[in-house]
Amino acid sequence: MNQNQIKNIPENILTELIKFFNNDLNMMEEWLNTPMVRLKNQKPIDFTTDLDKQKELLKILEQMKYGDFS
Repeated sequence: MNQNQIKNIPENILTELIKFFNNDLNMMEEWLNTPMVRLKNQKPIDFTTDLDKQKELLKILEQMKYGDFS
């Protein structure tokens, strides 16, 4: 990921992404840019701009921490 892309991700989401992906920016970028069925085939990166969507994204990251990848 380039610096502009990272700058556009809210700090609370970026912090969780960095923790989950252990600072692996390539894995983080792949995950952010892969459409998810759970997000109605939208990419997680598209959920970083709107507050309600950010909450949904944080919820997904929290569930992934505990092995729920659905």
